[in-house]
Amino acid sequence: MAVVRHAWSFLDKQSAKRVQFGQLLQLYQAQNHPRVLTREKKQETIYNDFESCLGLRAQGGYISEDSFIQYYADINATLPAEKDDYFVDIVLKTWGLNNEKAIVSPQRVEEIENIIFEKVR
Repeated sequence: MAVVRHAWSFLDKQSAKRVQFGQLLQLYQAQNHPRVLTREKKQETIYNDFESCLGLRAQGGYISEDSFIQYYADINATLPAEKDDYFVDIVLKTWGLNNEKAIVSPQRVEEIENIIFEKVR
């Protein structure tokens, strides 16, 4: 879910832990969804699915960080484990992000710090 947190940090520039739902709709790039790119689905279908599913989580016109993460957790839960790269593509491409920047979870950073610490000792 590190990729989802990465996307959220891109969207929540003020670190308010919530973003206007309308702003998310404006930024969402359904045309870059992997299924649109392979012509399995139409852009409008992907966009409408996103709008209706995430819209159910909106409160007062805002989406909270927790709701955003849960939305993507639900999507990820429907995919087989071997589809992790596909999930990352969905998240990054639909928000106009790329995976040139390494996305490392805080747990992995801690593991690496511990390895380095042991080597330096």
